[in-house]
Amino acid sequence: MQNSRSRVWVGFLTAVVGTGCGAQPDDVGSVADVGSVVATTQAVLSDPTGTIRVTIGACSPVSFSGGSQSLSCTWNSGGVPTSALGLVTVGGGGQVVGEPVPGALVQASLPRAANNAAPGWWIFGAKDHAHPSAFQLQMAVMGLQIQSVDARELHSLVKVRQARSASGQHVPTATAMALPGEVVLSGGGWCIGQSQSLVQSQQLIWASTPFPQTGESTPTGWTVSCKDHEYSDPGYAEAFVVVMPRCLPSGLCFASKTLASPNSASGGGYRPLEMSGNGAITGVGARTSWRGAGGRMLTSIFPYELTTGGGLHADSKDHDIATTGYTAGYMVALSRAN
Repeated sequence: MQNSRSRVWVGFLTAVVGTGCGAQPDDVGSVADVGSVVATTQAVLSDPTGTIRVTIGACSPVSFSGGSQSLSCTWNSGGVPTSALGLVTVGGGGQVVGEPVPGALVQASLPRAANNAAPGWWIFGAKDHAHPSAFQLQMAVMGLQIQSVDARELHSLVKVRQARSASGQHVPTATAMALPGEVVLSGGGWCIGQSQSLVQSQQLIWASTPFPQTGESTPTGWTVSCKDHEYSDPGYAEAFVVVMPRCLPSGLCFASKTLASPNSASGGGYRPLEMSGNGAITGVGARTSWRGAGGRMLTSIFPYELTTGGGLHADSKDHDIATTGYTAGYMVALSRAN
């Protein structure tokens, strides 16, 4: 299931597997804890001043025979809180490993949090669609450290904002916005169909991006867009944005910036994209675009390390209905503002 265009990493994190109970739309924390795999930390990124450090860690790939599946990747180990390890989870992502046929399509990539608090870990989910297909999922998580700021204090300052679209839509879109005085770090989301269950939903993600999408702009939110495909399943989108105060109690102030990649080559089938970004990359996103009535969906939004900084492997594909299009990638870079 793996080819040269897929990146597989190994680390010291815990990946928790979600099964048929699925995640309910009103409960971000309801992924079933039925198994775990051990993995390793991969990369430490920093801003030019050395004030900000972002650690990217990857969980080992997990194989599935098909269906709707989700993983949860975290810095937690044996019940130790994330902040006790010196890292505050602020971003993440995942990939369908390789280019399986018929393949699996992304259903969810979002922070797992309670009561708008800092994320404990990240959720990533995908499903085969219309035809049974075995596939592997792999996740990565991004942890933030700020020099001279205690991890528990930082954990208390990082928040998750969310927004939900209207229900009953075939192509739902939602944008979660930061509040005034907040800096965007990352984001994600999911879409739920008429069943109100992620496992049974036919809604699939084709965009999860900073808002606005313009490169070199200041992100003020996060947008998620989905579509039902082949099967009619109108539903809603729910977007999540991870934020922190622009200025901390210590007096340190920060700014974030959206980095946008050139589009991948246009065509049918898988359209992989590799993107690089300098500095402290705290979040990643991707989208696809197409012409015609078929549609394309994402298969990968996966952060990793490059020798020059942060990397992103993004990918999308058509499914059953031949449709040409491309993939675009996005990063959020955090920097000192004073």
